Amino acid sequence: MMVLGIGEKYNNTLLKNPDLSEKTFSYIRKEYERNKIMMGNRLLPFFLTPNFISESRDNLIMQSSERMAGILEKIGKNILRKSHESRLNVINRMDFFFHEGKIKFIEFNADSPSGAGRLDIINKIFSEIPIISGIKENKEMRESLLEALFNSYKEWGGKKEKPTIALIDWKGVKTISDQKLIAQYFNGRGFRTILADPRELKYKKGKMFSGETEIDILYKRVIIKELLDKKEECRDLFSAISDNSIFISNPLESGILGEKKLISRMASGEFDKILTEDEKSFLREYLPWSKEVNVNLKEKIISEKNKLVLKPDEGYGGEGVKIGKFLSEEEWKKAVDISISDSGWTVQEYIDVPAIKIFDKGKITKKFMSMSSFVFGGKYAGCMTRVSDDPVVNTSKGGGIIPTFVLKKG
Repeated sequence: MMVLGIGEKYNNTLLKNPDLSEKTFSYIRKEYERNKIMMGNRLLPFFLTPNFISESRDNLIMQSSERMAGILEKIGKNILRKSHESRLNVINRMDFFFHEGKIKFIEFNADSPSGAGRLDIINKIFSEIPIISGIKENKEMRESLLEALFNSYKEWGGKKEKPTIALIDWKGVKTISDQKLIAQYFNGRGFRTILADPRELKYKKGKMFSGETEIDILYKRVIIKELLDKKEECRDLFSAISDNSIFISNPLESGILGEKKLISRMASGEFDKILTEDEKSFLREYLPWSKEVNVNLKEKIISEKNKLVLKPDEGYGGEGVKIGKFLSEEEWKKAVDISISDSGWTVQEYIDVPAIKIFDKGKITKKFMSMSSFVFGGKYAGCMTRVSDDPVVNTSKGGGIIPTFVLKKG
């Protein structure tokens, strides 16, 4: 995935200069600690090598991600069968792999995608490493996020020029450091922003409060299923949403766009009647083969073990994903039986998980790599690269984030 020669040169420079690599490691660790780049109560794993990509590749990611966002918006509103004057899906993170020079989107995170806050800081930390040069300056992802939230609030009917924002999630979640970094940036831009537990929100006379603070925008980071499971504890929040008296992003309805089975529905042609020929062609090219698991597929799934992946529809953080290629015959058959007996599983074409060479612990090693594009308000905001020893690449499972740097032409 790295531009030929750039990554190798960078890694070899570190390998041949132990003092430099040690200084680089110490600098990054110190900055992670200072900025509290955490996953739960531990420092987020970091590695010394960025993912360098060409400007043409970045343009491909941007164009395909924005195109997909538009199609998802159309499909989501069709499923709900109601008109949304404001955008249904304001914040989306699209996971993808490059396959034979083309993008294959394997998952959409339309519920409560995280990472923008940490990624901004990580990019800044690495961009100041002396041996990194010739990269395009990244626009702050949090700036794009704030613009999307504010513009969507205005579309919804919000009147305030500096609305107060609450990032809502349970106290003590693993991604709290990311939320704090986002709140810090929003506050610095003049938008008062607080963190709030949805159970502690109060709805009074058509207005939402956290303590004594009146809230105008709810930036939902809590997982929808978890929120619904605690609906009784969050009655004030649901009352405000029901009355449409508070702007919330993403709205609860947007959860349909994050379901694993949506890709199988899109790939099967279920929505062809509302799509243009160009859009249908785009989906055929950019989506892997996917089907909702049923007993009629059992023989095919078992026999094509090395070509398939099983995913639970309601899982997140890589939880429950089974890649046939990395399982024994017995383990795969057991996974297939579970997917059939339980409702809500998707079987998907396995796209080879790419590897990236990175400098780690004094040597050059290979890690599995996954890329994700952030799309805010329908516009591409940037890219995240995650790396791991596990082919199910996820920071919730011990993976780390490395910057994605776009190289200047020439």
